[in-house]
Amino acid sequence: MMKNSSWGRFTVPYIGAVGIFCMHCAPLAVTPLTPAEEQQAYDRERYQAKIRYDASIPQAATGFFRLGRAYSASAGMTPLRTRGQNPRDLDTVVDLVNQYTEIQSDFATNVSYRDPGLLTLPIIVPQNRPHEGELESLALYLMQGGFILDGALEFEFVREALEKYGQLVWQRDARIEWVPANHPLYRSFFSLAIEAQVEDAYIGVRGLFIGNRLVMTAFNALDPYYAQRHGTAQLVSESAPTEDVGGGPQVLDETQLAERQRAINQARVERFSDVRLQQLVVNTVVYALTQEGAIARPTDP
Repeated sequence: MMKNSSWGRFTVPYIGAVGIFCMHCAPLAVTPLTPAEEQQAYDRERYQAKIRYDASIPQAATGFFRLGRAYSASAGMTPLRTRGQNPRDLDTVVDLVNQYTEIQSDFATNVSYRDPGLLTLPIIVPQNRPHEGELESLALYLMQGGFILDGALEFEFVREALEKYGQLVWQRDARIEWVPANHPLYRSFFSLAIEAQVEDAYIGVRGLFIGNRLVMTAFNALDPYYAQRHGTAQLVSESAPTEDVGGGPQVLDETQLAERQRAINQARVERFSDVRLQQLVVNTVVYALTQEGAIARPTDP
């Protein structure tokens, strides 16, 4: 190796195993962190979310959160999906929160339902069904402040977990209903005008409640059949390689499958391009983070 030496006014640096070190170079000045920056760095290492929120000025909300992806250890991790069954949909959710709010959003490390880290995640998107031994963990997560955002689980499956392992009495302690038009979710960030009959509204939301706390939502507009019902595209189940075109199911060839996938993806792009839906997604995330009893535990601004 070459050691430092001087030839006239030239200096040769020492070249070691890990790089180049110049003995005659001026040291770089490192700007120390301010107390606020040190606190932010500490919070990000310790917490999965920390939100500053005042309901009287909701658009002044600040902070950060990480969106969790939970999966069954027996089934393994599948591609990240929402109810719309497209892995890119969740990227859009994170992007919308970053675009419209001062709350910095990102993804957390994937966790299984039985991972203790599940209880630190303010919002999760289930990737598949938990097996029987994991249902208890899911019930505990929801009862301790967790929130499921439009995941792949059916409401009835979560109901089973809450009744069996949470010892909740259905309709007394927990229930499934349309989120009413006067619910604070619709004003948690944007002020959305919602029709009285939310189940017939363009952006109605079904929710699962434990007491008065909303613990799970399902958007109509993220359903692959949404576009078909509203006449914007004729779509069928993405997972089935057959289509009933009259006279019984017919197997689709590769060209037909590709065309169907293109139509489904285009419909999703159109739905997520709708400003009203974007606002509803942002409102749901902000409400899930800031409602009473949430894992995120909002602090004063």
